[in-house]
Amino acid sequence: MIERISFHVAELGIGFLTAVGLTLVGAFVVQYMLRAVEVPKVLVKSGSITESIVRVCEHLHEKYYPPLFFYSGHSQTILSAVFRPKSKVDYQRELFSLSDGGTVALDWAFPPSDGAETTTDSPILVLLHGITGGSSESYITSLGSEALKLGWTVCAFNARGCSDSVVTSRKFYSGGFTDDVRAVVRAVHDRYPARPQVAAGFSLGANVLTKYLGEEGNLTPLVAAVALANPLDFVRGSVLLNSGFSRLVYSSTMTKRLRAYVRRHQHMFPERASLERALAARSVLEFDEAATALAFGYKNALEYYQDASSGPRLGGVRCPLLLLSAADDPIAPPRPEYMDNASEFVCMAITTHGGHCAWAEGLVPYRSCWSDRVTLEFLANSVEASRTELVRAAAKDGFVCMAP
Repeated sequence: MIERISFHVAELGIGFLTAVGLTLVGAFVVQYMLRAVEVPKVLVKSGSITESIVRVCEHLHEKYYPPLFFYSGHSQTILSAVFRPKSKVDYQRELFSLSDGGTVALDWAFPPSDGAETTTDSPILVLLHGITGGSSESYITSLGSEALKLGWTVCAFNARGCSDSVVTSRKFYSGGFTDDVRAVVRAVHDRYPARPQVAAGFSLGANVLTKYLGEEGNLTPLVAAVALANPLDFVRGSVLLNSGFSRLVYSSTMTKRLRAYVRRHQHMFPERASLERALAARSVLEFDEAATALAFGYKNALEYYQDASSGPRLGGVRCPLLLLSAADDPIAPPRPEYMDNASEFVCMAITTHGGHCAWAEGLVPYRSCWSDRVTLEFLANSVEASRTELVRAAAKDGFVCMAP
């Protein structure tokens, strides 16, 4: 009798624990659906060419489902940087010489039916990496491999000395230096004048791309561009990056890579900068004070940050530009206030989650990337718009908030 009672008690215990467990899982899923899954908020100027493009971008009007078990900004940022697999892309490297004697490496990738001398009208996608990154970064190969599936040609731009390239002049690169991108974009256009050229930049590369577009205006050969996780404001971004958890994790990691970059190329280190202080830097701010600012002729890091910020230059953009940001990005959060003075060609899409250059999705992350689909859809629709009579010179005033 005692054994029978014990057995029933054990059964009741297992059943109770199972019920509690299912209840907790259910509550977690409900919270996830209510708090994590949302349609992006889109800011775009009414009556503009970009509004017409955005309206036919289906992915910008659908819910983004971040990973169920790690959807916060820090977790997406860290886990994507460590565990996101690199898609296989077969590059052909070109060393592109610049007018000052410098060199950048261009890693080209062609779809199976394409070739270097193609005369088709399929787009060419120029990709710009983040700080000390390169063409092998997972976010670059992911977007590049998806573009290749569409029959596009990919040109991954590697800044001076990045991705195992050599430095051939006493000038490195910075988050506000646009001359190299300008030269490459023009050269690609001259080489393939019949093919639409588009671009996408990530983080630091997003800022360089956006600043270039604001400076170049109508002179750019680019048909459209997407800037992902663009800091827009280096001054406020520096305060965030060099505070608390971000300083301990993100700034220290970036600084370590910057010091490694300097050690590799110290024989060509800019004379105006301080090699000793650069190698001793313990934060991005300290590094920029010692090296970047002085190398590019600024008095200090603050002056460099003010001039390098791309947000104030959005008014000069003259091709469709999507600024894609995540509200929980711990490194480069959205700065929607800059849309007030942006041109009619600029739109901004903000997701609640996504981290920094992550935007993983689904129960099994990294099988696909939400931002890849959004980026390619926006660029493809922009290319199609450029081939029609859709482009309008004038636009109505005011922004439309296309939010759920």
